[in-house]
Amino acid sequence: LWHDHEGNIWIGTYTGGLVKLTRTAVVQAKPGHPGLSRVIYALVTDGQGDVYAGTMQGDTFRIRGDETWILPALSGFLVRSILARGGGEVWLGTEKAGVVIHKNGKKRVLDQRNGLSSNRVNCLAEDREGRIWVGTQRGLNVLTGGSLQVIAPDIRVHTLTPPAEGPMLVGTDLGLF
Repeated sequence: LWHDHEGNIWIGTYTGGLVKLTRTAVVQAKPGHPGLSRVIYALVTDGQGDVYAGTMQGDTFRIRGDETWILPALSGFLVRSILARGGGEVWLGTEKAGVVIHKNGKKRVLDQRNGLSSNRVNCLAEDREGRIWVGTQRGLNVLTGGSLQVIAPDIRVHTLTPPAEGPMLVGTDLGLF
């Protein structure tokens, strides 16, 4: 579930693909598009109004107006979370490959080999200071500059919400922190 800069609400469904709720209608976004009629696990919009959708089948799509692209460099990953940052940088939280970062046609991976607490990434968020928070099956991680730190190991993190003020809100099996 995500809202865009025009006030539309985008809904990724388990069996009905991608749905867009406008001020006046509910429409299936891109009906008949072979990829977007699948299971949608993750949605986000960027500052330019593009919508990114990650599917259970391992495809990541970028939608701009009436155009839709599969992002080949980001295909092959079951996407659980997407973070779109400035400058066209897209971060994917994946089921088994950690975090896949794509910028300017180049891809890099942040995973357990780099110190991430688990390669199953459930959620991603950026706070006001530009730190990237990564919630996994086995811990809460924060990336500051180029330094990755596990700040809460052995806790399953499901959601991350950066509030307007105050600390990051972290939803876990044990409650909200």
